[in-house]
Amino acid sequence: MSEVKIRFFRCIHDSKEYGSSEVNIISRIFMQIEVDSQLKGNHCADVKHAPYDHTGLIGDIEVGPPIAIAGDLYLGPIDHLLFGDEAEKYYKGLLDQTTWAIHIGGKKHNGRTYNSTYLAEYEFTFEAADPSNN
Repeated sequence: MSEVKIRFFRCIHDSKEYGSSEVNIISRIFMQIEVDSQLKGNHCADVKHAPYDHTGLIGDIEVGPPIAIAGDLYLGPIDHLLFGDEAEKYYKGLLDQTTWAIHIGGKKHNGRTYNSTYLAEYEFTFEAADPSNN
């Protein structure tokens, strides 16, 4: 078993560059991954969900696997369920549940803002088996 530490540090929310459309909101979470205290580099994972409903709440979220910034999948030890849960917690924590509405002059206007960048750190650690040892 290896000790894996993941530190999320940035999220680009609702990016057309990453595939956002009228049907889906796609955001990207950026992170560093350490395995047994050795930095494995900078990675990212995409987060996908339907646009906010009329209440402004986020529905079901789909979290993709970690991908190296250079484009390769992360093949080291990972607990995919825990990773997805922690990424969802980080993502929802960044977004105020009212981001679907913009307040201008005291009035609420429904609309989307694309490419909002959130800078916030969130770190978690877990034990995982190295897939190369299986």
